[in-house]
Amino acid sequence: IDHFRTLFKKHDPISATVDLNDLCQLTAQLLDHEVALRRARLVLELDPKTPLVRGDPVQLQQALINLALNALDALATATTDREVIISTLADNRGVEVRVTDTGPGLPPDVKKRLFEPFFSTKPHGLGMGLTIVRSIVERHRGVLRADNGPDKGARFTMTLPATEASSS
Repeated sequence: IDHFRTLFKKHDPISATVDLNDLCQLTAQLLDHEVALRRARLVLELDPKTPLVRGDPVQLQQALINLALNALDALATATTDREVIISTLADNRGVEVRVTDTGPGLPPDVKKRLFEPFFSTKPHGLGMGLTIVRSIVERHRGVLRADNGPDKGARFTMTLPATEASSS
């Protein structure tokens, strides 16, 4: 309950050392009930060599929760293989956090407009979720990308710079 309060309470951003693997595990725990309600699976594929990042852990978790909930929404039309994968990967640009789903993927016309404010593919969506996620990622000197997954579905990738201590 305290963690949920922190997530939704307005506060000034902080700068802390963040272990994204821990953040992904905590996010998966928080989403466990939602995943079960939607009769899906949430899989974690966490690179043990993932370096630490610097940022606001609450904001980064808000971004990750939003991406995971969007991925779960994308599974609404899937009848089998209803899966969301959250993965981390260390690369030469820093750390990648990927949220991949097994839904229908991103049609080209939707992909072009994904990050536009007030654009939504959901009947009752406000169209602000991905705009907020992108602003959080950019505030952390990162990049947010969207593409179709290697097999099917959509994949959203947050790339964040590693801390100086992690990259040496």
